[in-house]
Amino acid sequence: MSRFILKYLMYFVIALPCIAFANDHNFDEHTFRSNYHEYSIGDKAPDINFTKDYNITSWRIRHLPAPKPGTFWSYMDGTYVLLRNSDHKIIDAKSSDIFYRHMKD
Repeated sequence: MSRFILKYLMYFVIALPCIAFANDHNFDEHTFRSNYHEYSIGDKAPDINFTKDYNITSWRIRHLPAPKPGTFWSYMDGTYVLLRNSDHKIIDAKSSDIFYRHMKD
């Protein structure tokens, strides 16, 4: 009986944390820093992010979800941000690790 308990104890102590770590693909950012300023979801993004040069049109290659109508992906110092055109608000933010993490998979 002790082998049985030891076997399952090893499974819970060793295997489960490894499985959980391997399946952790959450790249959501709730707050992030850009140009020495802290931003959160719902904050207004700088006007420069609404210029053509900051509009990410190749969002599929970067493994980002499709932008909804009236929004687009931009980049702010290591963070991909989904911006809304109408009020310049940050709708979503993803760590740039999303690009590199999926390259390893």
